[in-house]
Amino acid sequence: MDSSAGKIPPGIWAIGSDLKDLPDTEAFVQSSTLAVAITMRRPQSESGHALQCLRQMTSQKSFVAVHGHADLALAANAQAVIVGVRSLSMAIYRERFPSLLLGVSTHEQKEVEQALSQGADFLIFGPIWETPEKVGVMHPKGLKTLAQICKISSIPVIAIGGIGAGSQVQACQEAGAYGVAVLRAARNRATMAELADAFKAERL
Repeated sequence: MDSSAGKIPPGIWAIGSDLKDLPDTEAFVQSSTLAVAITMRRPQSESGHALQCLRQMTSQKSFVAVHGHADLALAANAQAVIVGVRSLSMAIYRERFPSLLLGVSTHEQKEVEQALSQGADFLIFGPIWETPEKVGVMHPKGLKTLAQICKISSIPVIAIGGIGAGSQVQACQEAGAYGVAVLRAARNRATMAELADAFKAERL
């Protein structure tokens, strides 16, 4: 595993998507207390307000990532930015935001290979199972494909997509995933407790 792995927390990651305001952000942070990392995606407010929400996250979690907005991540002292393979090159992010870890959202092996060749620090890969956001857009990749991706990857792979039960967390870990990211489950304390309990660090 690449040396960057020591900076990436293994376990359950919670995705805060479409957060509207500070109360909504606080509710998300509280429901996802057991997550080892949280991320902000598609903030539903102007940049200044989004920055306040993000700072609320970084004040309560030791690892926070931002999807696509490296400027917000830097301003809020977040640890990472998550980009797509069609975003700016890794070299540009490294030059402009050297303090941020770089995660890449991937869906195919060729995208994984591209991210690896450009020096990503970690990968988000999926959807592993069917998820409402991807219905009609992208087919589930499944555990077999996840295992193949984890086998070729020299950096942490965070599995995503349709994960809402402890058995799924265990299956992803057995396939080689370093962690799992959840969106809808992050709003449910009981579900988060089940997922966190299912993740076993000794399996890594």
